Amino acid sequence: MTVYFPPEPKLEFAFEVKLQFHRLPGIETIPIGGGRGFVCLDGGTFQGPGIKGTAVPNTGGDYAHFRTDGVTSFEARYTPSPLSPVPSYHPYHPLSPPSSYHPRARSA
Repeated sequence: MTVYFPPEPKLEFAFEVKLQFHRLPGIETIPIGGGRGFVCLDGGTFQGPGIKGTAVPNTGGDYAHFRTDGVTSFEARYTPSPLSPVPSYHPYHPLSPPSSYHPRARSA
């Protein structure tokens, strides 16, 4: 029997992002369960091979859903400056497992 081993993933540096935010009041309880949080984008920069620019203030931020099972899901939306060679906005949807450092996980 032959065992298949997939090739090692090849990663390369894409770009570095440095963003500044301010927190807005959250919603403690929502109909689907859990709560919502939001931090608003104040601005920032991004830079990498072939790309450099700024993040447009007040065009996005990080939206968090603090689920009742202790998992936090995030949706991040940012708009690069018109001077950027990337004329789009960038949604990002990571999940964070329950952890002891998360305030909702500690209170549960």
